Amino acid sequence: MDESRRETACRHQTGPAGHSASRSTWRRRARAATFGALAVAGILLPATDVRAEGVLENPQSGAAKSGIGVLSGWKCTAGGPTAITLSIDGGAAIQAAYGTSRADTIPVCGDANNGWGVLYNFGLLADGEHEIVVRDAGVEFARATFRTSSFGVPFLSGASGLGFLRDFPAADQGAFLVWEQASQSFQVAGTCGSGGRPTCPPAVLRTAWGFADQESAAAYAPSGSVNSANQPNAVERDGVGRYVVVLGGLEAGGAGGIAHVSGRQSDASSCVVSSWFLNMGAMNVAVRCFDAAGAAADARFDVVWTQPAPGSDLRAFLWADEASENEYVPDTLYQYNVTGSLNTVERLAVGTYRATLPGIATGTDVGVMVSAYGEGLARCRVLEYGLDVDGRFGVDVDCRNAAGSTADAQFTLSVFRNAPLAPFFVVNGAYLRMRNPAMPEVGPAEEYNSAGAANSVSRLGVGRYAARLGLMGSFGANGNVHVTVAGSGSGSATHCKAETVSIVDADAQVIVQCWDGANAAEGEFLLTYEE
Repeated sequence: MDESRRETACRHQTGPAGHSASRSTWRRRARAATFGALAVAGILLPATDVRAEGVLENPQSGAAKSGIGVLSGWKCTAGGPTAITLSIDGGAAIQAAYGTSRADTIPVCGDANNGWGVLYNFGLLADGEHEIVVRDAGVEFARATFRTSSFGVPFLSGASGLGFLRDFPAADQGAFLVWEQASQSFQVAGTCGSGGRPTCPPAVLRTAWGFADQESAAAYAPSGSVNSANQPNAVERDGVGRYVVVLGGLEAGGAGGIAHVSGRQSDASSCVVSSWFLNMGAMNVAVRCFDAAGAAADARFDVVWTQPAPGSDLRAFLWADEASENEYVPDTLYQYNVTGSLNTVERLAVGTYRATLPGIATGTDVGVMVSAYGEGLARCRVLEYGLDVDGRFGVDVDCRNAAGSTADAQFTLSVFRNAPLAPFFVVNGAYLRMRNPAMPEVGPAEEYNSAGAANSVSRLGVGRYAARLGLMGSFGANGNVHVTVAGSGSGSATHCKAETVSIVDADAQVIVQCWDGANAAEGEFLLTYEE
């Protein structure tokens, strides 16, 4: 839109074809009959016939206006399709279109073609109070005062913003707000807490993570624990490869949220999220671990559970809970999108899915985490991610069984842009995608580092890599790490995991090993880290 069009904001409109100034003449007979019918029906008309009066509906007196909106109302009769004009603060006349359909005026006017209106950019006005006067053929019939606020320019370009309105329109309901440049205003992009909508997010972030580093111990406190409720975390082993991670004090806000698990040791074992649930004032995350062949096996792993509060960070998550359903909306208790949109999942083929998370990104500059979910061994990878043909952000996921064959499976998925998974107040975070296993490279549009430092990956051997995350060592080697195998054409790896995390010259260094079943194999991967 050029500057002149922005400033006028489409003030002039064209009335319906065939409308003429003789309109009042040919409508008199119908109105006379209607007047008698209204009186019999009990509709009271004022002494001055309201049919000849006019109404200003927008803006109402005392209203606050901003952005691009309408000046509008209705009038039963007018001097013609171009007879109604408006002026603000005594300024030049603004032409309104007259004769638009208003079925709600039929009881008063006898017909529906009584609406008038004009699109107007309230950003053209100085902040403060203003007066609008509406005239028909130069004769005033309505006026009101209103107030405006702006961002200091008539048309704000290149801005973006998110907001959340809690307990509206009722308690435990809410509205997600997104800045829309075209209307120069925030729009309701989604709602929560009502029928069929997601549960509203908590007012304060709820999150916890830890490194379960004692695979054979019956019960212990995991290494590098973080808990937003300032309560202890614990790991309990209730059988070979069977664990429950107890995250204390996270009962406030109920269930929901999302959980992820990623192996951390130098073998081909894998772990999956089995469930998460509230118990005795804590969030409990059940984890199952297996050897390369799919038998239960004790293993070490990183686990994280989070339920973010609304903010300016672009993030979304979902639990893909219908493995064989062709297209569905995942359980609204276990999904979230900061834009207020509903996330969806489509089954493209056996074991292959497309998760759509609208509004999260316009490219590949995001962090992505995928964890298989269930009681048996499944391994899920990210095939690709980005915008689909309809401009919606999506992530394609491929899941396989222990034998390496594609198989339907449930999974958890999180996506976040220029932010960590769980934005705890002391968190540093980084993520990257490694491409080209033979000569690893990290694309500048596929990484993030909250300290503004460089991320890099080097190859150490077959399927073995050193990922260096600049200045991520502020809290020692206590960060939460997650590795997901990625891509479909480079390398044969079925899964990747962290071997170790260490601090090298203030950087966090994660040694990653990729596997094809029980054998080391080249593979691309996605890595996320937060401390």
